[in-house]
Amino acid sequence: YENAGQSTRAFKDYNTAISLDPENAPAYNSRGAFYEKTADYASAVADYSVAIRIDPRYAEAYRNRADVYQKSGEYEKAILDYTKSIELDPDDAGAYFNRGEAYERTGEILKAIGDYDMAVRLNPNSAFSHAKRGGAYARTGNHALALADLNTAISLFPKHIPLYYERALVRENSGDWAGAADDYGRIILFGAGYYSVFMSRGNAYVNAGDLEKAIEDFRKAAKLNKGYAPAYNNLGVALQKAGFFDHALEEYTKAISLDPWYAQAYNNRGIAYNNTGKTAKAIEDYTAAVSILPDYAYAYNNRAIAYERAGKTKEAMADYNRAIELDPGYARAFYNRALLFEKTGAKKAAIDDLVTSARLGDKEAQKNLSSKRILW
Repeated sequence: YENAGQSTRAFKDYNTAISLDPENAPAYNSRGAFYEKTADYASAVADYSVAIRIDPRYAEAYRNRADVYQKSGEYEKAILDYTKSIELDPDDAGAYFNRGEAYERTGEILKAIGDYDMAVRLNPNSAFSHAKRGGAYARTGNHALALADLNTAISLFPKHIPLYYERALVRENSGDWAGAADDYGRIILFGAGYYSVFMSRGNAYVNAGDLEKAIEDFRKAAKLNKGYAPAYNNLGVALQKAGFFDHALEEYTKAISLDPWYAQAYNNRGIAYNNTGKTAKAIEDYTAAVSILPDYAYAYNNRAIAYERAGKTKEAMADYNRAIELDPGYARAFYNRALLFEKTGAKKAAIDDLVTSARLGDKEAQKNLSSKRILW
């Protein structure tokens, strides 16, 4: 009855079976599954528990109860039940898979990978087992193994769109922006061309250096969602990187008109103004950015650059100091402050900042120190 969609009649039959035989473990297990489907988790646990009491070697009942515990967020209890289920039925790939998920949710990633390994070994044609293991590998920073698993998952289930999303993220995190753009393109070809996908592909194109395609994608995103300020902001970024400062200014202004509290758009418009020699307007926009987002180190650094251009050394130094205070790992702010120290004759402070910047990875600081024959 339940398979035929007649849940009410099925439920009545489970009750009848239990009333006729109160020690009928499969009937309790089946009624527990019915309760689970209706999200009555307390009743489901109760019935699975009775089934287990009647038959302590009932692997399926342990696994089912574990599933309910997992759905209820009781992951430690779920792990205990999955473990018992696996002990009773060591060939159940699904139990390993589900316990792996529970381990992930408790932060035990290596144990999760071990369980996904077993799930893959028992069922090598499961796209989802490969995908879950790939996702777990990605969380450990092992992008090569993550990518290998996701490639396998996609080969097994080539029309499952979420797999392409996950692979795109792994490719982004490993610096393969062109590959990520290709995955977003496949998602679009499948007919899921939402504005968010064009945004993601546009960002990938920016990082891959293909600004023309990035501009095209951000324009599509803005067309699909005319009220989405980040589409105009990101379009402005791509246009600015391509040297179209005036057009970038227009897009940043659209973003700000849609969201007057968009600190990043003010900051980016400030950069465009600075690049077109409109220093006073740049300072106004950077000031707006930090008034909206007081911890915005990047905007303080940028305002400091504009203050320097305007000849306001004291204000520039204060902003570099603030940027570094907010982000002690901000290599470029240390480098910029070092140059300002040099201009003001504070040579030792300049060298100290250059060394710090170089150690944080700033290439220009490293080159500057090398030219001075100073080790860092």
